[in-house]
Amino acid sequence: MLDERWGGPVRVAGDGEGAGGPADGGEAGGAVRPGDGRVLADLAPVMLWSTDATGACTSVNRRVLEFFGASEEDMFAGRWRSILHPEDAPAYLRTFEDATARGRGFRATTRVRRADGTYRWIETTAAPLLDARGRFAGLAGSNPDVTDRLLRVRATAFAAELGDVFARADDPAEVTADAGRRLVAHLGLARLSLALADGPGDGPGSGAGDAGGAGGAGAVAWEHAAGEAGEERVEAVEDGRRRLFTVTAAKRPGEGWHEEEERLLREVAPRLYLHLTRAREAQAVRRRYDEARAVVARLQAALLPAALPVLPGLDLAARYVVAGAGQAAGGDWFDAVVLDGGRVALVVGDVVGHGVLASATMSQLRAVLGQRLGAGAGLLEAVADVEDVARRLPGAAATTLCAAVLDPAGASLEYVTSGHPAPLVVRPDGTAAHLEQTGGGPLAVAGERAARTVRLAPGEHVLLYTDGLVERPGRSRAAERELLAGAAGRALRAALADGAGAGSPADAVCRALVGELAGPGARDDVTVLVAGPRTPPAALEADLPAEPRSLAELRALLRAWAAPLHLHPAEARTVHLLAGEAVANAVEHAHARPGGHRVRVGADVDGSGVLRLVVADDGRWRTPREQPGDRGRGLALLGALGRLRVDATGTGTVVSVERALQRPVEVDVPGPADGPGPEQVHEPPFEVLPAGGPVLRVRGAVDLASADDLLDELRRASRGGAVRLTVDLSGVTHLASAGVQALVEAARGAGGWERLDLLAPGGGAAAAVLELAALPHRTS
Repeated sequence: MLDERWGGPVRVAGDGEGAGGPADGGEAGGAVRPGDGRVLADLAPVMLWSTDATGACTSVNRRVLEFFGASEEDMFAGRWRSILHPEDAPAYLRTFEDATARGRGFRATTRVRRADGTYRWIETTAAPLLDARGRFAGLAGSNPDVTDRLLRVRATAFAAELGDVFARADDPAEVTADAGRRLVAHLGLARLSLALADGPGDGPGSGAGDAGGAGGAGAVAWEHAAGEAGEERVEAVEDGRRRLFTVTAAKRPGEGWHEEEERLLREVAPRLYLHLTRAREAQAVRRRYDEARAVVARLQAALLPAALPVLPGLDLAARYVVAGAGQAAGGDWFDAVVLDGGRVALVVGDVVGHGVLASATMSQLRAVLGQRLGAGAGLLEAVADVEDVARRLPGAAATTLCAAVLDPAGASLEYVTSGHPAPLVVRPDGTAAHLEQTGGGPLAVAGERAARTVRLAPGEHVLLYTDGLVERPGRSRAAERELLAGAAGRALRAALADGAGAGSPADAVCRALVGELAGPGARDDVTVLVAGPRTPPAALEADLPAEPRSLAELRALLRAWAAPLHLHPAEARTVHLLAGEAVANAVEHAHARPGGHRVRVGADVDGSGVLRLVVADDGRWRTPREQPGDRGRGLALLGALGRLRVDATGTGTVVSVERALQRPVEVDVPGPADGPGPEQVHEPPFEVLPAGGPVLRVRGAVDLASADDLLDELRRASRGGAVRLTVDLSGVTHLASAGVQALVEAARGAGGWERLDLLAPGGGAAAAVLELAALPHRTS
C-alpha cells in the first residue's frame, strides 16, 4: 500500500522490527516502513488501504473504489464502516480498533457489500506502519476477495456435517428438522421449505400445509420463515415424470446467491430426499415390529399370573419388565402357588429365546409345574415332571428355573435351582447374600438335582429373579450380582424404616430393583418375585350401633385392621364396599325394631388368602321380593363381589361373605423408578359442591348416612328435569348401594338418564360400582 504522504515504496521489515511484529507476539505481518519511491498501488489485483495512528483512512487504491462503488472522500470520511455486513460489523470493528489502540497488526475475515449490493467475503491482513522514529503511525492492509475459496471450503465441511446428521438420525421428522436448521444457519436464509410429493399426513414431519407455488410438492415436511425474503432458489428431485421432493430457499433482501451456495443446494436436495426415504422406510419397519412386539407382550401378560394372593402371613410381590427396544417379549415367567398348611410355592423360570414360541413354551411349563406343586408333589418330583415335558416340547430345552417352597410359620425355605440363579436373601439391616446353587443344569440337560433348605430370620425376605436383571454389557456377572444385592438391601431397609408409609416391603424391593436395574436399555425380560414371612393380623371384631353413622367408623376400623396386609387400593375399596353393604343391610333390619340395637362385625383372612367377613344383627329378616325395584342392590353387590351367605332366624340375621384377596401384578413396567408406596388414606368429608354451570362435584363417601343428602342436592339442582345435570363423581371415595339408589331416584325424577349425566373416571371408587350396577355413566 502507498501512503501518498510518504513519497516512497512500502517495505516489510524483518522479524522483531517494530511494534506488533512476529517477535512481538506473532501478529499478522511485520512492521512496514516508508521507503523511497512510489508504489503503483492502483495496479495491484487486490484492495489496498492505509490508516493513520487514530484509525482514520488515509489512502485506498483504485480496486477498493471499484469494488465498493465509493469515492476516496467516502472512505476518508469513515463511511467504509457502512459497507460491513450488519452481523459481522461489531466483531470486525472491535478487532480493528483493538489493533489500532495497541499498534499491532491483525487478520480477520468478514462480509462486505459490493457495489452491486451483494455481499462478498474478504480477508483482511493488516500490519503496523512505523515512522522514522519507530513509532506507530497507522495500519496498512490488503483485502483479497476470498468468497469463492471460503464458500468452497465451508460447503465441503457442511456436506460432511450433514452426513453426520443423516448417519445419526433415523426418524424422518428429526432428519428434516435438523437438516433444515443447519441449512438456514449455513446459508443465512430468510425462508426455507422442504416438501414431499406425498399427500398430507404422509410426510416425515407434521405434514402441515402445502408447499404450493414454486415448491410444487404436496405436504410440507419442514419450513422456516423469518422476516422478508429476497432472491429465491428452487431445487427439485424428480423421477422423470413428477417431482418427488422440493427444496425452496430464499436469501434475505439484498443478499445474492453465490455459485458455491447454489451448487451446495443442488447437491443437498437429492441427498436429503434419499435419507428421508430411508428414514421413512425404517420407521415403517419399526412400526410393524413394535406392533408385533406389542402383540407378544400382551400374549405374555395374558399367560402370566394377573395377580398374586394376599396371604396374612406372607409379604408377597412381583414385577415383570419387557425387554427394551430391539427385543421381543417371551421366555420369562413367575408363579406363586398356595399349598396346604399355609405354605407357598415360588417359581421363576426362563425359556431360551423370545417371541410367540417362547411365550407358548413358557405357559406350558408353568402350567405343568403349578399343577404338580398344587397337587402336593415335592419340589424335586415336580421339577422332574416338568423336565419330562421339556424333553418333548420344542423350544423347551435349556430352560432354567428356580423353584422354592416357603413356610411362613416355620420361616423355612426349601429350594431347587436348575441352571438358574439361586435365591437372594435380603436382610432388614440392608445386607443381602445369594444362597448356594443346588446343582443340576437347565431342563433337559444332564445333571443331578438336589434340594436345599434354609431358615429365614425375622424380617428377612427372599428374592427370585431372572438373568435380565443382572446382564449388562461391560460389567461382570459378579459385579452385577453385587449391585443387585446392594439395591435390594437398601430398599428393604428403607421400607422397614418407613413403616406403613412405604407400602409392602416386598413391593418396595420390586419397585427399587425395576427402577435401578431394569431400565429402558435392558436386553432381556426381567422378572422379580419377592416374599417374606410376616405376622398375620389378628381377627377384627367390632360392635357398633346399628345406625348409618357407624359406616364411616367401620371403614376406619377396616383400614387400620388391613394395613399390615398392604391391600391394593382397588382391593381395599372392594373390602370396604363388602363390609359397608353388609352393615347397611343390618342397620335397616335392626331399625325394624325399636330400641338401641347393635351390629357385630368380624373379619379374618385364612392361610390361603380368603377374606371372611361376618355381620350379625338382631333384626328381623325380610324375604327379598321377586321384583325388588330400587331395593336389594346391596345384596346384589355382595353376591357379585364374593360368595354370599345369609342365615336368618327369628332372633337375628347373619350375613357372611368370602372373597379371595389378590394383588395385581404389573407387567410390561417401564424402566424408570416408580413412585413411592401407597399413601395413608384419609377419607374426606362428604360434600356436594357446585362446579360452574349445571355441574355438581361430589366428594367423600356416599353411603347410607349421606345418600339422602345427595338425593336432595340432585333434585334441587336438576329442578325436576328442567336442567340437564352433570354429576362429577371423581372425588367419591366410597359408593354404597344406598348411593346407587339415590342416583337412580334422581334420574327418575329428572326425567331419565338423558337428563342426568354421571362422570366417573375409570379406576375410581364410583366407576367400579356403577359398572356392577349397570348404571349409565361416562369415564371421561
